[in-house]
Amino acid sequence: MTATAEQQLDAIQDHRTRQTVVRVIDRLEHHPEQQGKHLRGAFAGYRRVRAAGQQYRVSFTVHEEDVVVVVVCLGRRNEGSKVDAYELALRVVRLGFVGRL
Repeated sequence: MTATAEQQLDAIQDHRTRQTVVRVIDRLEHHPEQQGKHLRGAFAGYRRVRAAGQQYRVSFTVHEEDVVVVVVCLGRRNEGSKVDAYELALRVVRLGFVGRL
């Protein structure tokens, strides 16, 4: 997980919701390339899975050569908001915390 994704996970105040998101991330350990949905546009090459009753999105990429999963960003989907999961992911990339999306 990137440091940003860890901070976002720590920011989830509801313990039960946080544990649900952690379980979804843990499941990426097995066949991550078959999980979630391919993202398009600026997020091409990334995937996302839903967590906690579809409230949260976990954006990740899979490095095929070693099957390494990098959780880039996670957060609530709130389209049009500055704190939308995908808006946050774009900011993380623009600030150079992870590679280009």
